[in-house]
Amino acid sequence: MSLLFIAVSQGRADPLPSDIFGALPMLKNVQLSPDGSKVAALGMQKGRPVLVVTEFGTQKFETVARLKNDFDRLDWLEWANNDRLIFGSSSPLLIQGRAVRVQMLGSMNADGSDFKVLENKALYQKSSFGQASYSYLHALPDEPKTVLLGAYDRRDRAYSIFRTNLYDSTFVKVFGGDADSAMAVPDADGRLLYASKIEDSIATVLYRDSESGPFEELVQLDLNDGQGVFNILGQDPADQKLYVLTNLGRDTTYLAKFNITSKQVDDILMSDPRYDLSGGLFKDGRLVAVQKVTDRAELSYLDADYQAIAQQLAAAFPGEQVFIAGLSDDQTRVLVQTSASNRQPRYFMVDLKTGKGSLLGGQYPKLENVRLATTRAFWFKASDGVQVQAQLTLPTDAVTSKLPVIVLPHGGPNARDFVRFDPFVQMFANRGYAVLQVNFRGSSGFGKAYEAAGFKQWGGLMQQDVIDGFKQVVSDSSLNLDADRACVVGASYGGYVALTASFKNADLFQCFVSIAGISDIGSLLQSEFYTRMSETRAMNAARHGDPVVDRALLAGNSAINPLPLITKPVLLIQ
Repeated sequence: MSLLFIAVSQGRADPLPSDIFGALPMLKNVQLSPDGSKVAALGMQKGRPVLVVTEFGTQKFETVARLKNDFDRLDWLEWANNDRLIFGSSSPLLIQGRAVRVQMLGSMNADGSDFKVLENKALYQKSSFGQASYSYLHALPDEPKTVLLGAYDRRDRAYSIFRTNLYDSTFVKVFGGDADSAMAVPDADGRLLYASKIEDSIATVLYRDSESGPFEELVQLDLNDGQGVFNILGQDPADQKLYVLTNLGRDTTYLAKFNITSKQVDDILMSDPRYDLSGGLFKDGRLVAVQKVTDRAELSYLDADYQAIAQQLAAAFPGEQVFIAGLSDDQTRVLVQTSASNRQPRYFMVDLKTGKGSLLGGQYPKLENVRLATTRAFWFKASDGVQVQAQLTLPTDAVTSKLPVIVLPHGGPNARDFVRFDPFVQMFANRGYAVLQVNFRGSSGFGKAYEAAGFKQWGGLMQQDVIDGFKQVVSDSSLNLDADRACVVGASYGGYVALTASFKNADLFQCFVSIAGISDIGSLLQSEFYTRMSETRAMNAARHGDPVVDRALLAGNSAINPLPLITKPVLLIQ
C-alpha cells in the first residue's frame, strides 16, 4: 500500500511526518468566560487530554484537569458562570459483550479546585444501552450555581430535564417526559417553553407561553423520510412570533417568523434556492446571526452590533474565514477563530476597547509555517445531467509529471464536505496527491430533493456521482491528473464507497481503502442499533432500504457477496 503512505517521487521536498497531520488538535472547544476574563480549552499534553485555562490576553495556560488513561477522552466543556466550569469525559468499557463509552460529567472552579462528579445514581443501569448519558442544555445566568441537564430517566421511560447544582451534585427534576410532551428544549433564557413528541412516526412540535401552562401543538413532521425541519431559534419579544429554521413548503431550509396563533409561517426572512440554512444564534432576545454552508461555512449577521464587530475582525485577518467564537457579556472582549483550507485554525483574543489582539494558539502548531494546499469547490454535470458539487485539492509544489489521485468520499451518507482546513486531506496533498471530494446525491445541505435523490441508492446514483466526478477531473487536461494512478479512500459510508468501487469500478482504480466501512448493508440495517425504535426502522427503510423487502437490492450492492470480483488491493482499517 505504498501508494497511500509514501510521497510520490517527482522531485518534491520530503513530506512531513504523518503524525503531524494525525495528531489530535492541540486546542479545541475553546471557550470565553461570560465576563471575558478567562479562556478555557481542551488540549493535549504528552498524548493525554487536558483541560487548560488562561487569563484573557495571555498564553499562560494552567492545566486544571488531566485524564489518567490513554483511551479516555475529554468531549466538551462550558463556562457555567465566570468562575465555574462544567465538562464531559468518556471512558471505554465492555458491558454485556458490547464496547461502549461511559460518560462522566464533572464540575470545578477555573483553578481546578472543588472538583465534583455530577451524577444522578437513580438513572444508572448496567446495560450497554442503559448508561446515563447527560446532555448539557443551559447555564441559567440568573442561577449561577445551577445548570439544566437532560437525560433519559428509566423510571419514567422518558427524557427528563434536571436543575443540577454544580457545587453539590444535587439533581432536581423540572421536566419529565410523558405522552403529551416527550422532550423539552429550553429557550435562550432557560425557560422550558418548547417541546416535541413522536408517535407513529409523526413528530409534533409543541409550545407554551409559560412554564406553568399547557403545551399546544404548533406543527407536525413526517419522520418516515426524516426530511422535515422545524428548529426554533427564539421568540421576538416585539410580536411574540418565533424565529424558526424550517423547510415547510419549500425544498431548502429557510429562516422565517412563525405565528403561534395561526400556526403558519408569516414572513420568510432569509433563504437560498440551492443551500439549506443550517443554524442560528439567538442572544439577549435578539436574532444575532444565521449560518449556511455553500462551498464553505458562512455567517450572516442580522444584529448591527455583531455585524460591526465581524466586519472589523474580517479586515484584520484578510484571506481567512473569521468566526466570533466567544464574546463577553459587555461586548468588549472577543475570542476569534480564523482558518482557511490551507491554514490551520487559530484562536486570537481581541480587546475591542484598546483595539489590541494577541494569539492564543493553533490547533496544529507544527503546521503554522508550512505551505499547505488550497481546496477549491466546483460543480459538474453527472452522467444523467444533474449538477453535483465537489471540491479538489492540489499539491502546492509545481510538478511536470501527472498527479496521482485520491478519491475521498465523505461518511454519513447524509452529511457533506465543504472547503475548510482538513488535516487528512492535507496529509495526502503533502505527499503529492490530488484529493477529490464529491458531495454525491444523498448529501445533506442542498435541499430535500438533492438528499432524497440518494434514498435507496447505495451503490447506485450515489456511487455513480463519485465516479462521474473522478472522470470529470481526470479528463481536464489543465489539472494534469493521472487517471491510471488513483485510489478510493473513505471512512464509514465513505469506506462503503471504497469497497463497492472494488467490485463495481475496479477498472478505474488501483487500490481501495475502507476505514470502518460497511460491507453488508442488510446486516447493518438489522443490527440492534438500527432496530431498537420503530421510528428509526421506518426512517432507515425509506432512506436506505428495508432489509426484507429490499433484500436483493441491498445484497447486490454489498461487498460481502461478490468477493470473487474483488481482485485489486483492498486495505481494511477497523
